[in-house]
Amino acid sequence: MEDATPEPAPALANGTRVRVYWTDLRKWYSATVVSNKSAKDEKGQPYRLTKLKYDAADGWTTDKELTYSHCLDDETWSLA
Repeated sequence: MEDATPEPAPALANGTRVRVYWTDLRKWYSATVVSNKSAKDEKGQPYRLTKLKYDAADGWTTDKELTYSHCLDDETWSLA
C-alpha cells in the first residue's frame, strides 16, 4: 500500500471572519477570508494558502498592507 499524501484542511469560505494571533506582535488581528489556493511545498506536500484581508489596525490602512496569505496550519487562529 502506498503512503497517503495528506490533503490540506478544507478551505474556509470567502467572507468568513477569523482572528489571527501574530506572535511577533503579541496581538490578535481580525480579518476576512478573501480566497484559498492549494499549493505544494518544496517536498511536494500539499498545503492551502488562505488569503486574508485584515481590518485596519496599528497604522496599516492600504490594501497592500492589509492583505496577506497564510498557511493557517502554521498559525494560531480562530473563527471570529
